[in-house]
Amino acid sequence: MKTMHENFLRLRGSRTLAICLVVLGLASFSLLGQTQMDLAWDLVQAGKLKEAEAAYSEAIRHNPLNSQAYLQRAYVRSWQGFFQMAQTDFDKVLSENPQHVDARIGKAYTLAWSGNYTAAESEFLEAGKLENRPETRKGLGWVALWSGNTGLAVQRFTTYTADNPEDPEGFQGLGDAYLAEGNSAKARQAYQNALALDPAHGGALNGLAAARIAPGFVEISLVGGYSDAFGESGAGLRGAGVSIRPGGNMRFWLRYDNTLSLDNSLLLQREESAAGFMFGVSRSFADFGTTTLETGMRNLPGNLQENLIMAEQAFFLPAATVLKTGGLMISRSAGSPDFLLFSAVRRNYGKAFSLEPTFFAGWRNEGSFFDWRVLGVGEYRFSPTLSLVAGYGGGQQELAGGRESINTAHLTLNSRLMGRHQLFVTGRREAVGDSRITVAEVGLTLALERK
Repeated sequence: MKTMHENFLRLRGSRTLAICLVVLGLASFSLLGQTQMDLAWDLVQAGKLKEAEAAYSEAIRHNPLNSQAYLQRAYVRSWQGFFQMAQTDFDKVLSENPQHVDARIGKAYTLAWSGNYTAAESEFLEAGKLENRPETRKGLGWVALWSGNTGLAVQRFTTYTADNPEDPEGFQGLGDAYLAEGNSAKARQAYQNALALDPAHGGALNGLAAARIAPGFVEISLVGGYSDAFGESGAGLRGAGVSIRPGGNMRFWLRYDNTLSLDNSLLLQREESAAGFMFGVSRSFADFGTTTLETGMRNLPGNLQENLIMAEQAFFLPAATVLKTGGLMISRSAGSPDFLLFSAVRRNYGKAFSLEPTFFAGWRNEGSFFDWRVLGVGEYRFSPTLSLVAGYGGGQQELAGGRESINTAHLTLNSRLMGRHQLFVTGRREAVGDSRITVAEVGLTLALERK
């Protein structure tokens, strides 16, 4: 029997040898690649996405033509938040096969998760033209919800759950849409439908917990308290308001503000009122932020009128961070207006604690008045229904006659009652030079559901 070496020498240089080597090489690479694919899938099921990504990359190295490895790596990268790299992999698969529905659906979700909702909708619609899968219609529901179009999201998920009554994720999406619209009663029903299909469904469990403590469609607020302002004290109604959430992440409110009447020593001494009425609106935009506008007026003693305009923009940033910036202008029927600018950064540290440093600067052109202060606020959440907020800060007030230091501190306990109504108790103390003001407040918000 000839040895393997002798056979190799006999076949060397022949066409047969070349074919044998190519076939053997391809088989080896295919076997190695398939081993890496199996390993990667096991890692995905174990939740080890980083290691799974490396295994898929190794499979691609063994076989650069392995489109399935590109597809799976794209999904794994997208799940980790590496959206641009995931899109590159999806585009690689689609360049070879533009009708690859799985790749198009994966790319659509990746675009949606990265905030590009218009492109995501187009990809889902294109995938739906290629093949009428339930996943494409469910994806369109998520895109509508994440882009802030809650009314359209409710319509899409309602249709989807009617056609696919066995999919708990569809009911979760419907619950999320109702919750964003302010209809917590219907949201709870949708989550319960999801849990009837899958009692351990994490999204539905979290959604049901959120729906039980969600604000109502209509909220009625009352705030009362006591103040000792520079030697003069008084107690009474400090504020009241009513707000409505009609859907679409919109909120409107009307409030009565009586704080100046109780926190100004001269007004307390004369028992005079400086109450005002404010009207406001806020709109939240998915993955962008919240815009708030408020305007109103109050009448001061001596037939003076103040007009107030406030604007605030909150920006949603990565790493659970929110940037807030805004301003307030108070114009008068006599004299120059007051201006106030503020900026804050709120950052969550885990699920229980958040920190929000804030800077304020206020001035009036007439009278050489300038006021600035820095305030640090921390919140600790003992549970979804109980939290403690503490703040401390300082600054300086500059008047025509000189400068005075400012020190301020406050402590607030927030508690939810019966699931959704809210009670808070606040204590605040502020010192401006040698003068002191102490305020104690108790507030209650009743949340009424839309039937």
